[in-house]
Amino acid sequence: MGIDVTRVKSLLEQAQQGAASKSRATPAQAFADLLSQTSKEQQSAQAAFERYASEGQGELHSVMTQIAKADVAFRFLIEVRNKLTEAYQEVSRLPV
Repeated sequence: MGIDVTRVKSLLEQAQQGAASKSRATPAQAFADLLSQTSKEQQSAQAAFERYASEGQGELHSVMTQIAKADVAFRFLIEVRNKLTEAYQEVSRLPV
């Protein structure tokens, strides 16, 4: 199972374009967007799993891919939360 380099480049370009278009958003709005996108990924994976498990619709490979995407999105969200928490703690330790 190899990595499709063109697909990775395409995803990277999409992410960069999305970041450039959202650069004017506030940090709170950016985090809310990330939370919303992560929720959508998880809901999509759950729906695909339920369709596969109950009705046998879809392929196992695509269901597992959707679950893996949702997992990566959730782990990324947790890392962003941890970094924001660390930054807040660092700022709160600054002398006034």
